[in-house]
Amino acid sequence: ISRGKKSEQLRHDRETLIERMGHHFINNTVTAINKQQQTLTLATGEQLCYDHLVVAIGSDSLITKVVGAKEYAIPFNNIADAEKASLQLQRLDSLNLPERPITLIGASIEGLEILGEIIRRYERQWRFKVTVIDSEPVLLKKYQGLDAFIKQQCKHLNINWMLGNKVVEVCKDKVILDNGTVLNSRLTLWCGGAKPHSLLTSAELANNHRYAASRYTLQSIAAPNIWLAGDCLELPHPIAKQAYFALPMGKLVAENIYRSQHSKTLKVFRA
Repeated sequence: ISRGKKSEQLRHDRETLIERMGHHFINNTVTAINKQQQTLTLATGEQLCYDHLVVAIGSDSLITKVVGAKEYAIPFNNIADAEKASLQLQRLDSLNLPERPITLIGASIEGLEILGEIIRRYERQWRFKVTVIDSEPVLLKKYQGLDAFIKQQCKHLNINWMLGNKVVEVCKDKVILDNGTVLNSRLTLWCGGAKPHSLLTSAELANNHRYAASRYTLQSIAAPNIWLAGDCLELPHPIAKQAYFALPMGKLVAENIYRSQHSKTLKVFRA
């Protein structure tokens, strides 16, 4: 969005990488995991057997929980979504309008990162009216003083903070809040949080639509040969669901699978 990097710099040739590592890639969706038989069922009906299984399916977006959000808001699930948002921002900036309203739903780390990208790109000739909505009354409340600091840094821009509010509906050019407020919105961006993937519950890796409980060795408590990494897991003492934790998790899972195959003591994850 800020043009700090081009999309080509963020994409990698999957086939080349997999071939180089000697792996095999199947472009399909896993619909079921059978822990007893140690099999996966794919959307095509095919079954795969495993000795060790690594589950790193991340989270599902909450976008489907809000009426109209999936149809009219742009999420940030992949590079293509970010490209779409970038093009819409450029288009809105170029229009000859008395007002260019943007709604950003979600002010967690992801939402504030997107806001920062917009500011980097358009700050010098700021023509937007951005409304930031989040159900929490304070920005990143775990970090004392950060709420006031962020708002101070943005006070010269037309940014309206509507914290402690929830979105109940997204329309083509409007956003409706739980308190009845109706906001004009020519562009609605979605960073409104995530929920556990449904496969975790159906595979009995998690209870009551929660994240999959994991040991510190990153083994599922449901089966020692199922390994968990990234956002889909929940450690005994939960940590933030961020890439800087997910990356070392992947490395540790690989190492622990090797160690388990050679009867060595497993290592534990340290945040």
